[in-house]
This record gives sequence, structure tokens and C-alpha cells, in this order.
Amino acid sequence: MEPGKDKSNMVGWNAGCGESYLSGVGSAERKPTAARQQGAALRLQRLSHEDAMTLWRARDIYRVQAVLKGLVLLFFVVEFFGYYAVGYWWLGPLVIAFQCGLLWCLRWVLRWIGRCAHQGLWWCIDHVQIAVQTWRRAHRR
Repeated sequence: MEPGKDKSNMVGWNAGCGESYLSGVGSAERKPTAARQQGAALRLQRLSHEDAMTLWRARDIYRVQAVLKGLVLLFFVVEFFGYYAVGYWWLGPLVIAFQCGLLWCLRWVLRWIGRCAHQGLWWCIDHVQIAVQTWRRAHRR
């Protein structure tokens, strides 16, 4: 322990351990809240505006996905209890499994269509650009 520090705060269970392992935990050297918040603000300023906006968009997308997943799960739970209340408890899991399979297939098909559309869009952009450049070269002369 450094000279000049108060030894009355020492606890017997940390014998042999340096106080650096307990940095700030219950010690008088802990920074005030305002200083800690200012330090956190300085660390956050290292992100560029583009990086911060990317993180913001990702967080928004995650929230939307979480809400949609929650709504689908709620629908399945209500549907199961509806079948259970009518007396067809055995039909509930079968219908829900079938619907989950359909949703999985729909997701796969939409992803495939999105990829094809994306590739087709770039193909169109490339060919239109080539056509415009050819037309401009032909009409310059």
C-alpha cells in the first residue's frame, strides 16, 4: 500500500491482493459521477457520424424484428390456446408446426427473390450505363 493512504479501510479478506484489483470499489478514490459521465462522453466521441448512423439504423431494424417476432409468437400462443379451449389440443401443435414451415419457406422464397431482383437491378444499371456511353460517343462526332 502506498504511503499516506488510510489503512483503516483495509479488509482482511483481500490480504495478499494489491489494491489495484479493487480499483475504485468502495474506495475514496472513486471518481465523481460527473467525471465518469464526462469520460464516457469522450469515449463515445470517437465514432464518426456515419458509424453512429449505421449503429442507429441497426438498432432500429433489430427493434422492428423483435416486435414482429413477438407478434408472431403471440399469434401462435393464442392460436394454440384457442384449439385447446375448443378441445382440439392435439391439432394446435400440428397447425402451428405447419404454419412455421410455411413462414420459413416464405422467408426463403422472399430472400431468393430479393437476391435475384438485386442482381437484375445491377444488370440493368450496367447495361443502361453502357448504352448511354455508346450513344454519347456516337453523337459526339
